[in-house]
Amino acid sequence: MTIEETVHDEEYCTNATYLGEVLDEEQQILQTQFTGAKTDPFGRLLVSLYGYTIEGNEFFFIYVDGVYGMYGVDQQIIEDGASYEFKLGTY
Repeated sequence: MTIEETVHDEEYCTNATYLGEVLDEEQQILQTQFTGAKTDPFGRLLVSLYGYTIEGNEFFFIYVDGVYGMYGVDQQIIEDGASYEFKLGTY
């Protein structure tokens, strides 16, 4: 089964401010890996989610309430009641 065939719908209660903090808190469950540093201009790049590691020109795109997100995981502020989705795509 590939990540494209898998849907993970999970809900988290957190005091985190940024989406990247939630990914750090739930790293074991979400099986996340990153490159870069939080202090980089665009933050870290999510390279692995649920054990699937991106290859070539693949990228995990962030959607907030179904709309393409304009920020990386370390800049995306969490809003109460909003939904966040990662979709695998290419650029």
